[in-house]
This record gives sequence, C-alpha cells and structure tokens, in this order.
Amino acid sequence: IRDAAGEVVRRLTGPTEVGFHRVAWDLRYPATQAIGTETSYVSPELRGYLAAPGTYTVEMARQTSGVTTPLAGPLEFSVERMTRGVLHTAEADAVVAFWKRTDDLQRRTTALTQAIAKLDERLGLLREALGRSRAAPDGLDAELGAIETRFADLRRRLEGTPEVAFVGKLEGASVGDRLDLARIGTQFSTYGPTPSHERAMDIAETELAGIEAGFVEFLEQSLPAFEDRLKAVGAPWVPGMGLD
Repeated sequence: IRDAAGEVVRRLTGPTEVGFHRVAWDLRYPATQAIGTETSYVSPELRGYLAAPGTYTVEMARQTSGVTTPLAGPLEFSVERMTRGVLHTAEADAVVAFWKRTDDLQRRTTALTQAIAKLDERLGLLREALGRSRAAPDGLDAELGAIETRFADLRRRLEGTPEVAFVGKLEGASVGDRLDLARIGTQFSTYGPTPSHERAMDIAETELAGIEAGFVEFLEQSLPAFEDRLKAVGAPWVPGMGLD
C-alpha cells in the first residue's frame, strides 16, 4: 500500500495456495514496537497508527528468494472519514502527524526496554564472572557497583521504579508515563492532540534523547572497558563480551 506521495505505507503478505483469496488492510501503518515486545491489557495486540483520509494505491507482487516480481497494480482507492464529531477537532493530517511522533517514540522506548532486559541479564553474568576471577575484592567490585547504579538510574528514568509502583507510591513521571498519556489520550479519541498531549510529548522526546545518549555511552564505552579489565584478571567469558 502506498500513499499519494508514493511512499510505502504497509506491506501485507497473502496466501500462495491455488484459488481465490482476499487480504484486508486494516487502514493502519505497521506496528513499530521492538521485536519481542509483549502485549498488555491496554494494547492486547501490536498495532500501528491509523492512516489519514486520502488517496492510496495498492499493488501486488510475487517474491521468490528475495527477488520481487510485480504482478498487478497500482490500483487507486480512497480512504474516507466515516463520521465527523460535533466538537471541533484537529484536521486528520495533524492528528496522524502526532500519531507518527508517538509511534516513533514508542519504537525507541520499546527498543530500549528490550535492550534493558538483555543488559540486566548481562550485568548479572558479569557479577558472577567477577566472583570467579582472580581479582582482589576491591577496585573492580566498586566499579561494577557504580555501573549497576548508573544502569538502575537510566532504567528508572525510562520506566519508573517497579517497587514504588507496586506499593502505589507516586514518583516523578517517567518517559513511559508521558508517552502513555499522549498515546492513549489520542489513539482512542478523535479530539486530540490537546495542549496537554503536546506538552507530554515534548518532554518525553527531550528526556528520551538524554537517556538514549546515556545508554549508547554505557554500551559502547563504559561496559566494554570494564569487561576488558575483567578479562585481564582471568574472569570467564560472558555472552556479549568481545572474543580475544
């Protein structure tokens, strides 16, 4: 499916068995959540944001061993608004543009969430490897402790503190909280985005950029440097660690 500018909106896969088949487009862009993201009661399925009313084209092709052969199309069709609310609301293009922002932020936050889960496991393995090394219990233990503390802070800024949420105590809004406000407040209504939604997105985008920069430095510099020192004292190899 392509939009009026010729940009790809969605790739759909159809059956290849003999006979007639029908494949439906749900009028949505593809889901951008990181691979491995689990669904929840708020989002029981991974879905992208809705396409704006306008002109689109559909074409069909066959793909064999990565080689694409056009078969039919493009065929033009229109997506139209079914109803219009009584209250004044933003134009469809503006709403979709905001949804695009929330979708991009969701893609980035879910990527970090998946990376955090892997990194949490990796830090646990590094702690085990340090215990099986020939290092004296001083410098490297303190360095790993500082790394774990920094990791926990980055995680809290992105997701909040699970222990605090479990007992129902309030804390400062995380990036995830602000994203939920903007996303849920607009994707289930036709009357946004409101100034509150816009403000939440502005803050979330700014904070996420700082968190991403911290994780990049953490993964590309601080952690590899510690792992090199760990290898130097005869610690066992840990998944994710470079090979000699």
